[in-house]
Amino acid sequence: MHGDPIVPFVASLLFIAHPIHTEAVANIKSRDEIMSLLFLLGAMNLIYEWIRTERFGWMLGAVISFFLSLLSKESGITFLAVFPLAVYFFTDTPLRKNIIIVIWMLVPVVIYLIIRHHVLAATAKVSISELDNVLASAPNGMVKLATAIFILGLYLKILFFPHPLVIDYSYKQIPLIDMSDWRFMFSLVIYATLVLVAVLGLKKRHFVSFGILYFLITMSIFSNILVLIGTSFGERFMLIPSVGFCLVLAFFGAKVFPSATKDFASIGELFRANGKLIGVCSALVVLYGFKTIQRNKDWKDNYTLFAHDVKIATQSAHMHKYYCDVLSGPDQFEGKDSAVVASTVETAIVELKKAIEIFPKYADCYNRLGLIYYKKKIYKEALDNYNLAIQYNNSNAVFYNNIGTLFFETHDYENAMKALRRAVELDPHYADALLNLAGIYGTLKDYDNALVYLQRCIKEDPNYAKAYYFLSITYGFKGDKDNHDFYMSKYREMTGKNTL
Repeated sequence: MHGDPIVPFVASLLFIAHPIHTEAVANIKSRDEIMSLLFLLGAMNLIYEWIRTERFGWMLGAVISFFLSLLSKESGITFLAVFPLAVYFFTDTPLRKNIIIVIWMLVPVVIYLIIRHHVLAATAKVSISELDNVLASAPNGMVKLATAIFILGLYLKILFFPHPLVIDYSYKQIPLIDMSDWRFMFSLVIYATLVLVAVLGLKKRHFVSFGILYFLITMSIFSNILVLIGTSFGERFMLIPSVGFCLVLAFFGAKVFPSATKDFASIGELFRANGKLIGVCSALVVLYGFKTIQRNKDWKDNYTLFAHDVKIATQSAHMHKYYCDVLSGPDQFEGKDSAVVASTVETAIVELKKAIEIFPKYADCYNRLGLIYYKKKIYKEALDNYNLAIQYNNSNAVFYNNIGTLFFETHDYENAMKALRRAVELDPHYADALLNLAGIYGTLKDYDNALVYLQRCIKEDPNYAKAYYFLSITYGFKGDKDNHDFYMSKYREMTGKNTL
């Protein structure tokens, strides 16, 4: 198979058209996946050039390319195993030379890990939330393992049949299962079979063995078996592993529809000799392409994406929260009459309540509900929801700022002061909380303390126009005309207005 160009050709077509890649391409965050794959394949090609010529420049290029892939996304580290595997399968390179390749590839890995440690050493360790990864809520190791293997089966399912596609699979879109569940056993049998086939073909350097091992190695870091990651499942994670899937699918296609010759003088001869395979591949590419185009439409903007996906990921707490966020965003209300706005807000409330029903400890949803009720001036409901948000997450400065604002609005200055001071304790750089705290001091005619917090506010956010306005007003109350005029002029420069 080493010299048959039809397999990589068909695999490339399948890879290009596969709908599972829509998220990686359409989502700007997933540029890391694309860049990582680009540099990994570049490194692989440069390694082959080094094997062919033994020129140091090629190896240096491979080392740099691999390092760039790691800087793009650390999951590229799995290629430390893929590089020697590919060299073993597709070249006659002696073991000693393959070991040299591994040693060279260790250089960028070590450099990257040193940089990573240096950057993250002072950062507090972030625990994995069950809201993001349902496996974090598994009652025991057996349930966690069973569910993780079931999820591996879902990856295969979506590679073979990429429908439906969804942006979010967090709590509780994928259920926890135990080892008596048929879905776990089915996935386990499939993966055990894949491992067996890969091992049996290893000695003979069988192409399918390489494709399977490539897939297993590159997706292992996302499996939640070796280490728990920040999410249960993600379509974007299959960008790199799907190369192995497409290679194996193309290989079997070439076996089912073999060509009479492996030597082709032109692309035309390649197509004519593989007419049946090209035809079947073209049909699959058309189907894949249609699904990709349809899915691309969902990615038009956040509103379109979340409005579509919330109908599919009905058990995802995050999905309902995301949909609420776009429903209640200010851009949704521009140019709309009051009846439409009221209806949209009610829909947002329904979505938040669905999210809370799925995950009753969803603090962000309680906070969002509180904010909506606050804007509707339903203060009792707002207060109840703010309190629940703080109950489930008492370290979020925004929650304390919001409840402090509510207390301020209802003239409960004592509780407003307590809440806003707590917000500033949690986040000393929180400009909104500093401004609101200054507002309470100003209301209580404690102008000196008001000025202290207003000065802190503009220090944290020099472009916060409202803070300059209140500085001007506060200095005016103190009879300091120079500072009153100075800060009012700054406010006018920023806004072109004389009042808020």
